[in-house]
Amino acid sequence: MNVLKQHAYYPPVLKIETELENLGDDLISIDRILFKIDVRIGDSRWTIGNFWQLERKKVEEKVFTRLTTECPVDFEMLKRINDKVQSQNKDIEWEVRTTFYFDDQTSQEITVQGDSSNQKPPWTPKSTWEKWYSGWENLSMPAPYSLIENLQSILHKAESGLQDLGKERSRVEKISETLSVLQRMAGERDRLETEKEKLTLRIARLEEVSRDFSHLINIGNTIGVDENWIISACALSLIEVMVNKKLDELGEKKEGDFRKRLNRLVEQVKKKEGREVGKIMLDIFYSARNKVLHGGGVPTEDEKRKIVDFVGELADKLWGE
Repeated sequence: MNVLKQHAYYPPVLKIETELENLGDDLISIDRILFKIDVRIGDSRWTIGNFWQLERKKVEEKVFTRLTTECPVDFEMLKRINDKVQSQNKDIEWEVRTTFYFDDQTSQEITVQGDSSNQKPPWTPKSTWEKWYSGWENLSMPAPYSLIENLQSILHKAESGLQDLGKERSRVEKISETLSVLQRMAGERDRLETEKEKLTLRIARLEEVSRDFSHLINIGNTIGVDENWIISACALSLIEVMVNKKLDELGEKKEGDFRKRLNRLVEQVKKKEGREVGKIMLDIFYSARNKVLHGGGVPTEDEKRKIVDFVGELADKLWGE
């Protein structure tokens, strides 16, 4: 078996035309043929693929036979070939390794290498390829390839849309963050408004107390007492309230005059809670109470401060930890 020539044609599929000659004296039965096709364009070379011809062939002895095999080439491969043809400005040289598988389980491989400089087939001139490719691209593009191009266009638009969507999502996230900050600020504003209202009411109340206190001072001045006496009297009067409240907590009766109630409180606090109210504190209290509340004596600034401090210390003795 001898391969006289091989030609490559395109489109719409790559066609390999093989001229065979049976040099023997017997009939040759070919079961199948495998074509391994490489392409070379200038200094670039790569494999197109492997293609089978499964149709059985018989070659009579001393007879010349021509076989045509169609080899489907994918869209990307065609574009790659065309890009190389354009970038290198070269003709296409094909190398076809043909393996014949015979009915008797033997095989034979024959390689044919095209040479454009000597116009040895299989080769394709650049001008011929450009004509084929242009015709295929403009008129004869197979439907699957056209669909692929449409899909690529759709995918490109989808990718652009996804990028835009990503930008919009980022923008929405920033807006959400801003809204969240504004909501927190609004919540803080509401809290501050509430605090402001409370402070306003407290200030108004303090102003009212201040007016009442000023009025009491004016009254006190007419009878010969000042603000030290008024503050001390308030503090000493508060002690009676403290005594009654603590007796209630201890479950004790509030019978008798103030001295009896105070003595009962001191005993029960020590007995039930282990708290000690010193005798010195009581002596200070009775002395101040007699001077201010009963005698109408005006305490000095230092005495007023001691009375106020005493009330605080007594509260700690009765309720402190």
